[in-house]
Amino acid sequence: MNKVLAFLSACFFSAMVNAGVENDTASSTENETLTWRNYVISEPITPEGEYVTKESISELFKGKVISIDKTTVNVSEECRYKYNIKNTTPILYWHSEKTAKLYSDLLYGYNIRLNNLVSLIIPKATPSGCDYPFSYFIRVDNSLIFYLKNRIIIYRSDSEIKYTRKNSFDDNFRVLKKKPSIQADEYEQVKEVFYQEMDLLNSYKKYRDSLQIDYKKYLLDTIFTNENLTKKCDDGCIEVDYKWSGPHVLIIKQDFNGGETEIHFIDETHGTRIITKSYPD
Repeated sequence: MNKVLAFLSACFFSAMVNAGVENDTASSTENETLTWRNYVISEPITPEGEYVTKESISELFKGKVISIDKTTVNVSEECRYKYNIKNTTPILYWHSEKTAKLYSDLLYGYNIRLNNLVSLIIPKATPSGCDYPFSYFIRVDNSLIFYLKNRIIIYRSDSEIKYTRKNSFDDNFRVLKKKPSIQADEYEQVKEVFYQEMDLLNSYKKYRDSLQIDYKKYLLDTIFTNENLTKKCDDGCIEVDYKWSGPHVLIIKQDFNGGETEIHFIDETHGTRIITKSYPD
């Protein structure tokens, strides 16, 4: 394992040991039980680091459903323990601004905002039958983050997955509520769709085909994995930028005269998640 990866690993495990540097909460303040079952495995954090396949990690995480109530962590009824939450900031957690920025950028590619809070979930006592990584992990922006060798595993909460029927052949359409943006007098609109058991390139094609002609014309008919490009356009459109973060994450930015649209394509374990964000000028 190279020095960079060793440093990141040391930061991660050191953070576990010393995570009580800030708010030490005895247990979650939530009264409900939250469940996480859908996960995605990241690309290698550092290209020169230890290589481990997604398949080998998936063997460990496959079928694992994680639920957390105000006192207990439960992993697929195989692993259960009482826990504490240790809250800290990203810089204190990863011990440096540079490393915190690295993880902030990495998580942003999966539509997770690091913000200024990292919550470490740790057992109150050594749990029986609960090995790492399920006994030590962090919670960021309502997602659970596990670190294993040179990759991170990201679980999304079921509470965020509220599907509504789009039509008889596509039950996985999801629209999130409109929420205020940073500017109080404007709004950011977010929509999400999940194409089950479909890879990123085919999901892109299906997504493009689902658009009205006025919007479809701004997106390329065919794209290729890891091929970044910028396409100039007209008729109200300024340019469209395609940027890949490895072969499993594509972010498309569309600049229009009236605002900007970001489309995130995230290749997950059981399909592709597409998140569309619209920002008015």
